[in-house]
Amino acid sequence: MPVALFCCACPLLLRRCGRETKARARQDLGQVSAKLLRDCPGEHVQNGAFSGGDMSQLYRTYRSRVKERFGRPVLTVPINGGFSCPNRDGSLSTEGCAFCDNGAFSSVAGDLSPPAEQLARAIARTSGKFELFIAYLQPFTNTYASVERLREIYEPLIARAGVVGLAVGTRPDCLSESVVSYLADVASRTYLSVELGLQCGDDAVLARVNRGHDFACFGDACARLHRTGAEVVAHILLGLPGQTESSVEQTAVKLARLPVEGVKIHQLM
Repeated sequence: MPVALFCCACPLLLRRCGRETKARARQDLGQVSAKLLRDCPGEHVQNGAFSGGDMSQLYRTYRSRVKERFGRPVLTVPINGGFSCPNRDGSLSTEGCAFCDNGAFSSVAGDLSPPAEQLARAIARTSGKFELFIAYLQPFTNTYASVERLREIYEPLIARAGVVGLAVGTRPDCLSESVVSYLADVASRTYLSVELGLQCGDDAVLARVNRGHDFACFGDACARLHRTGAEVVAHILLGLPGQTESSVEQTAVKLARLPVEGVKIHQLM
């Protein structure tokens, strides 16, 4: 099946940096996107060249991707599901990943109200400007719980009128067989995007930032999720300690060989 890639830079980080750094961030984003497109055969890549839509673009945005799928603009609503993370609660570590600050990238990280209420408030704030929504469980690890707990959080979001899909941010080492089976069930009933944190394809860099898993774990998770029918989106970071130009390029090469439908690229400033 042809793969369509979409990438993004972190807008919060870009707003906080100067003009020169912004330009470098966009340059890095373009270079990595180009490498992904060259190495990943898909409907928009022919003989190593981008061939779809605006020829000045090397990648498709997430916004255009979902609009193409659903035929109308779709608003993605970030939601705090109230989950934790094995790299924070002591299961793996209490220190977390070296780069992790959920409050810096997620506007809902401190919202402790029920997820369904968060979704309802966000929809009400749109004042009818959007009719379709994707509920996005964003901060922390949103598969790090029993299936029963996941059902309590996921199902009310899926059932909300106007919600056409669910996006779930998680780690590759938090996908038990029972959880994957439940995700397959969800994917059979609605659009499901699983946003899987990799950050870097270099195991030495992952160890240095206390990630708690290696690239092989990520690759296995991608394969298992792909079989569920969910859309798999990889998250990577540029600028991690110990990361080189070569390791960034190798991350792109490795990702291009996996069944991922999207890549979110964040520039670490």
